[in-house]
Amino acid sequence: MKSSRDEEASMEARYQEQDSDGSPGGPCRREFHHPSVAASVAWQLVKTAGILAPLIITELVKDNDRRWRLIRISSVGTALLSQALYTSRVTHDRWTDRVERSPEGQRQR
Repeated sequence: MKSSRDEEASMEARYQEQDSDGSPGGPCRREFHHPSVAASVAWQLVKTAGILAPLIITELVKDNDRRWRLIRISSVGTALLSQALYTSRVTHDRWTDRVERSPEGQRQR
């Protein structure tokens, strides 16, 4: 049976990063290339709200004119919010790409 010290040593050896020339480096840190989880959750909530809004409005509002007006407003609101989230994500991605390509960004790694 392995001791905890042996297990730690084997885990440490397993997670050693290798540079492009094959020499061992520091601990392995893989870059995560997807947008942040919070933005993905927010986007999913906006889409869900856009899908459910007409159903909820139909159940709660009995006046036909007011019901259709609220449905149109909610549709436009969720579309604008969805577009704002998308624009924010694209702007953030472009900014991080620009930072990574700049000489200062290369030195920070």
